[in-house]
Amino acid sequence: MCPSQSADTNGPYIGFDITRVTPELLKSAAVMDDMDEALASIQTECGIESGDVAGLFFSGLEWSDDFGTPWSERSEAERLGWLVSYLDHECMYRKACDRS
Repeated sequence: MCPSQSADTNGPYIGFDITRVTPELLKSAAVMDDMDEALASIQTECGIESGDVAGLFFSGLEWSDDFGTPWSERSEAERLGWLVSYLDHECMYRKACDRS
């Protein structure tokens, strides 16, 4: 995962700190059957104030009711993998914003 990010006080990412995510937090989120609840627990701990990046990351056919597998039907191991990938995506987004 990416290192702690310190955003300037004028930006929308004040307080974002990925280092606050622990293996225990990820495991507890992975057992939640409600994806929004799982993501909210992680976002709250990291100081993520918007679900925009999560919304983009978890959109697409693999998540659609017609074609995909719902979060509640995925294994805990698969959910954990998706949560880690989401956090990597969140970090990449933050780094890109820091460069602009």
